Amino acid sequence: LTVNVPYITRRDKPHLPDEKERIEKMGGKINTPKPPKPAALSRVIAWSPRRKENIALAMSRSIGDSIWTKIGVIPDPIVDVVRISDLKNKKEHDDDDDEKKNNDNVQLFAVVGSDGIFDARTKEFVAKFIADSLYDRKNGDYPILMAYKLIEKASPMKESFYRDDISFAAVQFG
Repeated sequence: LTVNVPYITRRDKPHLPDEKERIEKMGGKINTPKPPKPAALSRVIAWSPRRKENIALAMSRSIGDSIWTKIGVIPDPIVDVVRISDLKNKKEHDDDDDEKKNNDNVQLFAVVGSDGIFDARTKEFVAKFIADSLYDRKNGDYPILMAYKLIEKASPMKESFYRDDISFAAVQFG
């Protein structure tokens, strides 16, 4: 089973220039690690009156509470429209021709997931794991079992380590 990830949305992280600008304009603070650590590990910092300490959030868009909204972390999604027909009939390059091929054997599905999945595993890993459960009975589990196993794979190895929220949905087309 060959799996290709033809499209992925932008990961909304605080170090991105437009996200950083909005958050800082609203009084938010961003902690960006110094190299060699990647900027993608940046965090939005907020004071928690309940905990009486600073808390951190790894994303710049989230459905959250008023602490985050007040400092520029918004729930507004960036919406992209992807035509399924464009993915299904994607132009493939052959040595012999550049003709558009109708790939009747191509199976399409979409995955929506939290940073708890995609900070822990690559998009290719997640896609292959899900594709096996949907299309390859020899190598994959039934989808509900796959979901439990994918959550385990994205979870820390030790129970004492912090475990981020891990949520995802997979939708099969046609």
